[in-house]
Amino acid sequence: MSLGSRAWDHGEEMSNDSQKIRISLGLIAKQLKSIYPFPLRKGTISYVAFNGKENLLDFVSTYSFTTKGIEAMFRVTYQVKNDKKNEKENLLVQEEWMLDGKKFKEGKGNEGIAWSLIKNAESIRFSFYDLDEEKWLKEWKAEEKKSLPALIKVTITKMKPGKKALENFSIIIEPPVREKG
Repeated sequence: MSLGSRAWDHGEEMSNDSQKIRISLGLIAKQLKSIYPFPLRKGTISYVAFNGKENLLDFVSTYSFTTKGIEAMFRVTYQVKNDKKNEKENLLVQEEWMLDGKKFKEGKGNEGIAWSLIKNAESIRFSFYDLDEEKWLKEWKAEEKKSLPALIKVTITKMKPGKKALENFSIIIEPPVREKG
């Protein structure tokens, strides 16, 4: 194979990988922009169904990847999983119909089918902007905060194919509603 052909293939591989991440971030953004502040109660405490950690997002959305066109509420879970074979991270997505808040309130996991949205990243992280504290947090507990975060950031770091350089991709989304629970 000639040097020109290898360079072309390498450039195409980089472009395809970057494009897949951008498309995935677009889908994530669409779902985050469709967050629904599903109300929950624990005793006298009212809050919205949302939990966020550096490696986990769990919320209710009116948009589903799998049931396009159906108007309903879905519990959506994004979870970062370590691939021990290649020491990379994958982003798994699960969706299930949100019939009531019982499983969410009891901390039970999402029972929807999981699939990989992003594979072989160096890192995938979520962070949450708190208007009261005026800073980014690594964790958001809606039960304590009583609302959704002001902003949600998704950052994906990938190794550029054939290089020793990292490439960062990120989006910052403002949830549509920030009502207190």
